[in-house]
Amino acid sequence: MFADDFPSPDLDDMITEYCNGTVLDIGPGGGYQVKRFKSAYQRGQIEAVYGIEPGVEMHDDLKAEAIKTFGGDATKVYRILNSGAQPNELVPTLAKEGVLVTEGIFDTIVTLRALCGIPEPKETVDMFYRLLKPGGRIIFFEHVVNNCDSERGGSRIAWLLQRVYMLMGWRFWNGGCELTRDTSKNLENAAAGDGGWAEIKILDRNPGGCVPEIYGYMQKKVAAGKAIRATL
Repeated sequence: MFADDFPSPDLDDMITEYCNGTVLDIGPGGGYQVKRFKSAYQRGQIEAVYGIEPGVEMHDDLKAEAIKTFGGDATKVYRILNSGAQPNELVPTLAKEGVLVTEGIFDTIVTLRALCGIPEPKETVDMFYRLLKPGGRIIFFEHVVNNCDSERGGSRIAWLLQRVYMLMGWRFWNGGCELTRDTSKNLENAAAGDGGWAEIKILDRNPGGCVPEIYGYMQKKVAAGKAIRATL
C-alpha cells in the first residue's frame, strides 16, 4: 500500500547529503528503498550499511536490490541481518556481528516507514540515539498521529478517524502500522538526557489527513555520547 510514494526529491536529497560512514537501515523489507543510498555511495560517503530486516522471506529480494545499487561491492557494503529493531533483538545481533562497541557505532540511522510498526517504540528510539556517534544523524520518514495543531495543518476530526481506523483493523491489514504513535515526540525525547539534539528538521506531509507523515532528520550533539552494551 505504501511501497514507494516517498516525498522525492526532498527525502532523497537528505539521504544523499547526510548519509555517510556506517549506516543502520531499519526495516528495508524487500529493498525498495535501498536505491536511495546509491548517490551517497557513488560520492564515496558510505562505508557500510547494515540492513535490519526480520522478514527472512524478503532477504533474497533485498539482496537483489543491494546488488543493483552497489554492484560487485554489494556483499561487502550492504550486510543483511535477520533481526528486529527493538533492543532485545538488535543489540545481541550487532554484538554477534562484532560491530557493537562501548560508544556510538553508526554515523547515520535511516528509518523509512518502520517506526510505526516496531514493538517498544520509545525504548527502540532511545536505543537508536545511543547507537549514533556524536554528530551522527537519524533520517526518518514515518506515519504519525495527527497532531491536531491547526498552525501545522492538523485536524481533530482526522485524529478521531485515526482511532476509528485502528479499531477497524488498520494494524492487521497494514503490516502492524499504528497510526496513533507520536513518533515525533519519541524521537525528540530520545536526546533529552544530553540536553536535546544539536539540530532538528521536521517536515509535515498530509498533516490534515488520517495518514499524516513526518520526514526529516535529527543530529546528535558532537559532545554527546553514551555507552550501550550488549546483554547476551
